[in-house]
Amino acid sequence: MLIFIKPAVSQYDFVRLDLVGPITTFKFGLGYEKMLAFDRTIIINGDFGKYMSDSQTGIDGQPFWTKSLTGWSIFPEYRIYPYANSYNRRPQGLFYGIYARYMNLFYKQNFDIKYEMQGMNDVTQNARLYGLGATLGFKYRKMDNHLYGEALLGLGWGYSTLTAFKYENVPNESLLWRYELSIGYTF
Repeated sequence: MLIFIKPAVSQYDFVRLDLVGPITTFKFGLGYEKMLAFDRTIIINGDFGKYMSDSQTGIDGQPFWTKSLTGWSIFPEYRIYPYANSYNRRPQGLFYGIYARYMNLFYKQNFDIKYEMQGMNDVTQNARLYGLGATLGFKYRKMDNHLYGEALLGLGWGYSTLTAFKYENVPNESLLWRYELSIGYTF
């Protein structure tokens, strides 16, 4: 009887929490990462909350209008860790990847009541955003420790169905920036 033992890649899962989003825009993000090989992973990310807020005051110092963009987003990602070693049980270090993004958005612009009386009505709109992008980042983890830190930057292109806002107050809708500083746990 012959027994073949195939060297297997240890399957480790990662969960992470975005630390920058709640501080900058009140957006909360969570991600789940699954190893495919010693140097490749697939991730499903999601976030929700406020993506943008803005306001303008009138001459009298009272709010003229307030704007907000809220919603949720889901984006799968594929990563490669080019300097990963097969003896290291969990990928770490420099990585690059590609991702797709879908966002469900709600835009709201409220005018102060005295301006509504002058014919300026509140504006609301539901919209979607579809996008593709690339990321570059670094994952730091001490050997034999389940906790890790991660930083990444991403740039991509997106198409939005949102038409109710003025372009000078919202970033270009065809350009998607992504930045994260996360902590995570490996299990």
